This record gives sequence, structure tokens and C-alpha cells, in this order.
Amino acid sequence: MKEKAPVRNIWRGIYPILFFQGTATVIQYILMITLSVMGANPKYTGISQYSDIVNEINSHAMEITLLTDIICIIIMAYFMYSDRVKDKLKGIYVKYDKVKWTKYLLVIPFAYFFMMSANALVSILTLYMPQSMVGTYDNTKEILNNSSYFMLIITTAIIAPISEEFMHRGVVYNRFKRICPSVLAAIISSIIFGIIHMNFVQGPYAFLVGLAAVYVYERYKSIIAPIILHVTANSVSTIVSIIANETGLDTSAASQYNIAQLTASYLQMAIVFGILALIIGIIIYKTVIPNEIKEIK
Repeated sequence: MKEKAPVRNIWRGIYPILFFQGTATVIQYILMITLSVMGANPKYTGISQYSDIVNEINSHAMEITLLTDIICIIIMAYFMYSDRVKDKLKGIYVKYDKVKWTKYLLVIPFAYFFMMSANALVSILTLYMPQSMVGTYDNTKEILNNSSYFMLIITTAIIAPISEEFMHRGVVYNRFKRICPSVLAAIISSIIFGIIHMNFVQGPYAFLVGLAAVYVYERYKSIIAPIILHVTANSVSTIVSIIANETGLDTSAASQYNIAQLTASYLQMAIVFGILALIIGIIIYKTVIPNEIKEIK
């Protein structure tokens, strides 16, 4: 039975996102104040101007993200625990058998094929976007390119996926699912997941990944499944970026082809990988069926 959807219940699904953004802002301000104090000290040079402080903060953007994600994991884990306790008190908590660990391995190829298909679709979308929209990704791209490989792997491939899955599937999706149908809750939480990336390139991709994450979450009845999916997708993207950077791969080489050729190429890629993802998705649907545990009262 779904709960009514007054403002309070809708707010419960939204405020975790605001908490995450607020945490990042607070950390940035603390760093800004620290750098300002340092700039006033003659011992420290090169950070006396506001622009220097901003540049210094931007140079530590990945570290700020890592700290924010770690704090977010702790708080979101508490929210998930609190929601579970409330469900138990209301008598609506459902417990399921644990899925065999070997079946979680299916999530890895599913994540890879789905990610490749989603990337191809988003690549088509960016071909027809105004440059002003594509340019919203430039700041994120610069941060990623200027970060150490160690920070990239730890933050974007491991910690960020855990933090985001705890927040978007573990808290936001589950809370919206209490007040609206699961499909609508999946769409709402995935839209929020896309918006929080704050650029028009990652946004559509994050929306699609969010839907896939909800799918495996519901099949496995465990937050572990979407975490594996997210870690796999981000790890592949990170490794590809590192290899491209190390080998000097010219990602702009595609510009020698016209839009029609690129669209056809990306579309073929999206279809092939999409079919492969669909096959693995069906296998997951057919083989991963956790049984509800009937608790004896």
C-alpha cells in the first residue's frame, strides 16, 4: 500500500540531495576561508588574490568530492537504516533471501554493455546539441584531466559510485517508491541523478544508468547490485580516459567524419551493445529471483 504524497513525503525524497550539495558547499567554504587566512600570512605566497583562491580550490576539486562522498556514505547509510526501522514499525518491511554471490557476476557484463550502449546514444545526442550545452561539461572534463590517476580511480571508480547508490537508490528511490508506483519512482530518481551532474553531457547518460541501477536493485533486492553496476561503468570510463591520456589518443579524430556518418556509427554501436545488455538483462530476470522470508511472529 502506497503512502499519501503530501509535501512532507516528497520533501523526504528530495532533501538527501540537498544535503549532499550542501556538504560539498560547506567543504568548499571551509577551504576558501582556510586559504584566505593563509593568504593573509606573509609566509604563504601565490594565494593572496581571490582568483588564486578559486584556482586552488578547483585544483583540489577531486579531493573535495572524495571527502563529500565519504561523509555522504555515512549519512545515507544512517538514512537507509532509519527507513528500515520505520518500515519494520509500520509492518511493511520485507526481507529477502540473499542471492548467491556468483549471480552478482552477471551485473558486470550487463553494466559494461549497457554503459557502451548508453554512451553511444548520448554521443548521438551531443552531435545535435548547441555548443553552449556541450560546453557545460568542460569544467568537469578539466577537473578529471587535472586529477591524479590514483584520485581518479579511488574517487570516480570506487567511492563516488557507492555514495551515489546509497543516496539515489538506497534513499531517494526507496522513499519515492513509498508514495508512487515503482516505475515513476525509478524515473524521478533517475532524473534527479541526471540533474545532479549539472551538465548536459553527463546528465542524459546518468539518467539511463540510473534506470539500469534501479532494475538490478529490484531484481537482487540488494544495494550491492547497483553498486557493482555503477563501479563497473565508472571503472571502464576511468580506465579508458587514463589510456587515452597516456597514449595521446586524439579523441577529436571523429571530426573528420560528417554528422550523418557519426550518427550511423554511434547508432550501430548503441544497437549492438543494447542487444547484448538486453540478453544479459533477461538472464538476470530469469535467474535472479530472491524469495521473500516469512518472519515468524
